[in-house]
Amino acid sequence: MSETTSTTTTTAKPAAAKKPAAAKRKPAARKRKPAARRTTTARTTTRTSAPTRQGASRVRTQAKNETREALKANERAARLTSKQAAALAERAALSYVGATLEARDRVVETATSIVDTFGTRKSAERELKQSA
Repeated sequence: MSETTSTTTTTAKPAAAKKPAAAKRKPAARKRKPAARRTTTARTTTRTSAPTRQGASRVRTQAKNETREALKANERAARLTSKQAAALAERAALSYVGATLEARDRVVETATSIVDTFGTRKSAERELKQSA
């Protein structure tokens, strides 16, 4: 049997031209990840000066005014609601009275037409006896 041998040859790269020492770069400093990549969010607060008596007074006055406005709005709403309820009750009462008057008018009309047709009770009885 014959033996097989293999040889590997490597070629050297030409040497890079040397740069002067001043032109050499320093290795880059390792960069930190920006804060935006963090999973938690950082809150920024602005510091204000301590509250003053005038500021507190202004806030109290504003709260009073808002309370007055809210009170007035509630009063208007209550007034409107009571007016709506009164109108609804009036409508219901008038509907009932109107229906009663309608029924009374129909009864009077019917009675009037019967009286006009037959005249008196005796003539109505005679008319009925003749028909039967």
